[in-house]
Amino acid sequence: MVATSKPTPFAEDIVDGHLLRPYFADVVGSELDGRRAAKHEVLQAAADRLGDLDPTRAVMVGDTAADVEAAHRLGCASVAVHWGYGHWEATLRERPMVTVDRVAELAHLLMATPVV
Repeated sequence: MVATSKPTPFAEDIVDGHLLRPYFADVVGSELDGRRAAKHEVLQAAADRLGDLDPTRAVMVGDTAADVEAAHRLGCASVAVHWGYGHWEATLRERPMVTVDRVAELAHLLMATPVV
């Protein structure tokens, strides 16, 4: 599931443009009218779309402090990635459960750890 602060139509265009749609159940973002602007609201909407999801068995992967804070609010595990547009020091201040520096590290972590 993609859960982003970007407006949903723009996020869908990005996911589709990079041919990533087959790898995600859905794409959830903010609304163009300003609703669902807070990251924890986006993450909650994503969890709701998945149905009977136990947030304690889910992982939020992100590059911003808002990603980690949203994970904490919903009770999800958090993985901070050291790439993207987030400010790394601010992200670390939110105390992610795990940090990774490379995509290969993230793949290994997600494949080796039963979360959902």
